[in-house]
Amino acid sequence: MMCSECALGFFFDPVKIGIIAVSLFVAILSLCMVLRRDLPVQRRVYFVYLHVAALVFPFVYYLLFSGCSALASGCSRFLPTVYLIGLTGVISALVGSVAAPLIFLYGKSRSASALQDTRLLGFLEAECRALAIRVPKVLVVDTARPVAFSFSGLRPVIFLSAGLLDLLDRKESEAVLLHELMHIRQGSSLLRFSSFFMRLFSPLAGFASLRHELNNDEAAADTFAILRQGTDVHILSAKQKVNGYFEFSEAS
Repeated sequence: MMCSECALGFFFDPVKIGIIAVSLFVAILSLCMVLRRDLPVQRRVYFVYLHVAALVFPFVYYLLFSGCSALASGCSRFLPTVYLIGLTGVISALVGSVAAPLIFLYGKSRSASALQDTRLLGFLEAECRALAIRVPKVLVVDTARPVAFSFSGLRPVIFLSAGLLDLLDRKESEAVLLHELMHIRQGSSLLRFSSFFMRLFSPLAGFASLRHELNNDEAAADTFAILRQGTDVHILSAKQKVNGYFEFSEAS
C-alpha cells in the first residue's frame, strides 16, 4: 500500500477520528473553564495548559499513528494513545511553566549586570525581611527603555533597565522595587507566561484572556507600594515618567 494511501486511511478510521474529536472537545471545554472568573487563578492556569495540550494532541497523534509505519494499529492502539495524551499534557505544562520562562530569563540575564546601588539593595533586603521572603537578585538590563519586570522561580529575580534607573529618583525606584516584590510574592510571572503561552499556541486564545487577573495583579502591586511608602506620590510619578518617555518616543 502506498504511504499516501496509508496516511489517507487515518481519516477513515472511526477510532482515530473519535479520539481526535474527544481531544478537540476537551480543548473547547478547558477554554470555557479558562473563561470562568469564579475559579481560582491557579486552576484557570491549569486549564490553559490542558487547552493547549488538547489542541496540540491531534497533530502529534496524526504524525505517530498515520502512514504504513504507524506506531500502533488495531486493538493495540488504546494504550499507546493513553500514554501519548498524558505525555502531551505534561510536555505542554513543562514548556509553558518551566522551559519558556527559563529560556527567556537566560536570554535577559546574559545581557544584564548586577545592580551596584548599595542603598537600593539595602532597602530591598530590609523589605524582604519584613515580608519574610527570599531576597531576589537584581539585574540591570543595558537599554534606555525604562522597563521593570520580575520572575518568581527557584531564585526570584528583578530586572531593571539602565534607562529606568536614570529616569527615576531614589524614592520612585524604591516604589518600583516594592511593586515588583509584590509580583514575586504573588507568583505573577507564571500567570503572565501562561497568558503568553496560550496566545502563542492557541488560535482560540482571543476568546479567553487572563487580562482581568493581570490587571488585578498590577493594581495589587501598586497598592502594596503605596502602603509601604505611606503615599501614592512616588509610584504615580514613576508611572508618569515612564508613560511620558514612551509617549515622547512614539511622537518622535
